[in-house]
Amino acid sequence: MPRRVKVCQEAVRPVVESLEQRVLLTTIVGGGIDPVTGLPLVTQRRYVDAAGHTAVISVGGNTTAEFIFAHVPAMSGRISALGDLVPPPPPNMTVMGDDLFSIYVSQSDANSFISVTEINTANGNPIPFNGGAGGFRVNNAQGGPSVVVNANGGTGQLLLGARTKSPAPGDNIAIVSRTFSGAFGVRPDLGRVTAGLQIAPGLDFGKFFFGGTVIGQVVATGSIDSIYAGNLWTGDARGITAAQFLSRRSINFSIGGDLHSLLVSGSIGTHNDAALDQPVFKSGFDARVGGQIGQISVGDSLIGGVDAIHGRVTSPFGAALEEVEGRGINSVPASPASGWFRGFLEGDASVNNDTFASAQALPSYAGRKGRSTVTVFGQLQADPRITDYVDYYSMPLLAGQAMTVQLSGQGGLLTAGLINIGIYDPDGRLVATDYPNVPGLGLAVEGLPVRFVADRPGLYRIAVAVAGDGDFNGPGGEFGAANVGNVPYQVVITGAGDVGIGGILAVNNIQDGQTSSVYGFFVENGDMGAIEAGGSVF
Repeated sequence: MPRRVKVCQEAVRPVVESLEQRVLLTTIVGGGIDPVTGLPLVTQRRYVDAAGHTAVISVGGNTTAEFIFAHVPAMSGRISALGDLVPPPPPNMTVMGDDLFSIYVSQSDANSFISVTEINTANGNPIPFNGGAGGFRVNNAQGGPSVVVNANGGTGQLLLGARTKSPAPGDNIAIVSRTFSGAFGVRPDLGRVTAGLQIAPGLDFGKFFFGGTVIGQVVATGSIDSIYAGNLWTGDARGITAAQFLSRRSINFSIGGDLHSLLVSGSIGTHNDAALDQPVFKSGFDARVGGQIGQISVGDSLIGGVDAIHGRVTSPFGAALEEVEGRGINSVPASPASGWFRGFLEGDASVNNDTFASAQALPSYAGRKGRSTVTVFGQLQADPRITDYVDYYSMPLLAGQAMTVQLSGQGGLLTAGLINIGIYDPDGRLVATDYPNVPGLGLAVEGLPVRFVADRPGLYRIAVAVAGDGDFNGPGGEFGAANVGNVPYQVVITGAGDVGIGGILAVNNIQDGQTSSVYGFFVENGDMGAIEAGGSVF
């Protein structure tokens, strides 16, 4: 006589486990560090996104990360599944791709990097600045019906997140999170999966570049060298109302240690700010950094808040910063963004630091007996092929404050006769250099410290240019520029004070909603650097 089902279940239960929720996984492990060059070794994967673009994920160094993709069915307003990437199809075939939704880093260090960029399928070259991520339907911050806003052009077509595919007016609405139970590859069971980037507790990270728009959150408990995104809409990319912006504070960009550079070629917290103090789209961007911030540099506008606690953190970077611009000896003119595959930020003028206006802002680190210092490691690639003849950095100073700047070569290399340094005041006047006052007398001043006392408060620029370029503006200036090739250098700056934020800089507008004491720009310990906007500050 057959045994009843219940009896059978009881019999096999001790030896048969119940099935967990299963998903296909995209866990990518970097290749470690090259023992000869000291550079990260890279692992790459390709995927097709929901708009049909082909993209490449590059993971370098001692890095392990889970890449979670979201499938939104046609005519749907929700994520039906989280899973693996959709690989590019064979020639002459097409596939329906999925957007990269969330990245979880389970292992990393200061040399780790992740870059995600669209590629030209004809030649495989990265094109992270090509186009924009398209339209998003958002709640109108000024009231009334929802509106469709477009991500800034020239910021990349990819999306880190997802959006609806429903008919209007439910179309193209950002999806910022999705419920999920259980572990997902190397991502532990954290419950809800939120769009964006998350780094496991206790880890530092090097560089993260995304050629498109990032929504959801960015979370790390350690220090990060640099983050680049075409647009950064953390918070609620569906749009919050003006009343919510004034009353709701939700940290959605959180770095526990230091953040040397946050560079966005488009906008932060909005699509632009053409409406000035009446913008139609606000995502509620709100950043908190436990240590110091070097620069927040925005190619369009910033709406939101920034809080630098400037606490004492243990950072693997110390008081040393890298030049954010990644052009160098391995750059390829035919593929100007090829450095993205190796962890170097290049490919567009928006990420260069070649002019007074595009200087990389620096913090300063308090040392013994109150002395402050910061060291910047950079390089010039002064040749007709790459044309990187000058680099600019900026440091905020108070009137009467003294600053000492010294230029030298990396690794003990000599730079005399190859490069020189100059200091500009906030009005753009060259006020100090390491050129001798009387040429031809053989005065040994190149490479020696240059001491300068500020006569007014503001953002001072420090320029490094090829020797002979007395106006520090590269080819085409009064003095011209010599082709000296690749020159790695370091600049040591002392006496600039205890600066918690080097600079918050926007080409157009900055708005913080400070009247409500909810958002704003704060340094809880130490000094605030510069807040500069080419348009208005609200």
